[in-house]
Amino acid sequence: MCECCNYIKDLQKIENRPEDKPGIKHILKVRLITVTKRKGIKRNVGTINWRAFDLNYCPMCGRKLKEGD
Repeated sequence: MCECCNYIKDLQKIENRPEDKPGIKHILKVRLITVTKRKGIKRNVGTINWRAFDLNYCPMCGRKLKEGD
């Protein structure tokens, strides 16, 4: 598991605690963001290009994420 997989796993543990929110389940989604970097400018400009998609695989290593993992 990579660092991103561990982060996603921790998010799923925190969000899916049944004692805090009975009957509520959270689904992780991702969006593509374009980052434009220019020499001499200190900030990055980001734009969302598309709608949110379900997060089924780790974006860093490609490992398949289990639903209850």
